[in-house]
Amino acid sequence: MIAQRPTPDLIGSYWTLAAGAHPWTSQEYCPYSLPERAAAAATSGFRGMGFWHTDLKHLRTAHSFREMKATLNSHGIIHVEVEFLLDWFMTGERRAQSDEMRCFLLDAAEGLGASHLKVGDFFNEQCTLDRMVECFAELCRQGRERGINVLYEVTPRPFSRINTIEEALMLIRQADAPNGGLMLDLWHLVRMGITPDDLRRNLGPSDLIRAELNDGSMTPPEDIVDATVNHRMFVGEGEFDIHGFLSSMRDVGYAGPYGVEVLDANVRDWPLESVARHAFETTVRVFQGPDSQMDAGYAEVRS
Repeated sequence: MIAQRPTPDLIGSYWTLAAGAHPWTSQEYCPYSLPERAAAAATSGFRGMGFWHTDLKHLRTAHSFREMKATLNSHGIIHVEVEFLLDWFMTGERRAQSDEMRCFLLDAAEGLGASHLKVGDFFNEQCTLDRMVECFAELCRQGRERGINVLYEVTPRPFSRINTIEEALMLIRQADAPNGGLMLDLWHLVRMGITPDDLRRNLGPSDLIRAELNDGSMTPPEDIVDATVNHRMFVGEGEFDIHGFLSSMRDVGYAGPYGVEVLDANVRDWPLESVARHAFETTVRVFQGPDSQMDAGYAEVRS
């Protein structure tokens, strides 16, 4: 008889549950009402939800953060994440616009009782690590005053100037902020060639981390940007070594919730209830399946 591992709390990340929203367009906000979204997430089994900055701006035109939090609480949504802050290490007009967004997202995270704010770099900006460390420490200080963790999402070279696990850890360790950490998205780790053993070797018990799951083909995509935005599959429906990743997370002491972040153009316009149910059920199926020690898929990306 195969023992089943317990399923942790799952967070329906924004793009997974944003039925009808289309990234990098004028329709980045979800057209469903917040009560409909919270009900679909909770009914499917999710204990958490994520919110994208443009979606929050849209919701804020009709609801206060207090009203939004009451809606989430009424449906048993206990984990909330807020994203995404860019240009926090830039200068000039881009930094000014980023600072305005920073204030809004910190207000949103505090008002919604979010556990963390996700930040990163989508444009491979040529900025020194010292500068990024300084700005990350400042951002973490502001988050700590609100009781908010700040998580840098580790992404590959086409997106980020920091594109190795070693350098990402230098960012958070040199910033030396207890509320500053890393978001480890399986999609990005695979595309960066980071293996479960790499995670075991590099991550320490004092490193603040969160983790996100999805799936995809092990064949390196010709257009990584398009693949990242449009071809991230439901958990267990691709070729990623998800069990190897989960095993490495357990080995480094991670016991928190897992986000489920699926961006798939083929399901983007599915009904909200259908995508929420399918995202939850496929992920739970992986957690309830047998452990896998196969890391071969990651090795293919590294070769």
